[in-house]
Amino acid sequence: MEIVKLRGYTSPSEMKGTDTEKMQKSIDGVIKHDERKVVVKESIAVEDTIRLCGPLEIVLEDGVTVQMNGEKPLFTNDPAEDGASGAEDERIYLKGTGKAVLKGDLEFYHANHVVLEDLVIEGHVGFEYCRNVRMERVTVRSEGDGIVLRRGCSGFILQYLTVEAKQEAVKCGEDLSRGPEISGQGSGISAVTLRDSALNETRNSASGA
Repeated sequence: MEIVKLRGYTSPSEMKGTDTEKMQKSIDGVIKHDERKVVVKESIAVEDTIRLCGPLEIVLEDGVTVQMNGEKPLFTNDPAEDGASGAEDERIYLKGTGKAVLKGDLEFYHANHVVLEDLVIEGHVGFEYCRNVRMERVTVRSEGDGIVLRRGCSGFILQYLTVEAKQEAVKCGEDLSRGPEISGQGSGISAVTLRDSALNETRNSASGA
């Protein structure tokens, strides 16, 4: 991993194994060596969930990262995939620099400072017990709900988004028409700001056909 120390990041293309193994090895490797940055320079097809652990920055250049197993999330920071992770993860950043596409669901649990920007996500993005989250210049296309805020979410800024969903574009327990700041009583959801975004829920047009 000396090359990582010289330039400050690694890439799955430098690892050996399947696409799944290369992606996970690159993440585990930078975490182990305290470099914390992975740059994905090519298209990748994975067959298992890629585990994230903050602090971590993943930069996705032009290319498609796709989850081939539709029953599993593409990315999650929860080892058990059930919201039962222990310590809070700090600073998880996923950023695109070109026309990066993520095909699969993203699930975040018990995390502080999550940033998603300049990405196209074909799947839903779920949050539970997360705070200080920013999504900016992101397009979400989902066969179900688009962005889902479950229990214990606060301090969200959602801006310059395009969400195309067959169910709810942004689901967090309150009607978005009530204003730019929304909260779900009883679910621990607070201080969620949605602005300058285009939301398209195709369920409404389908029911009126």
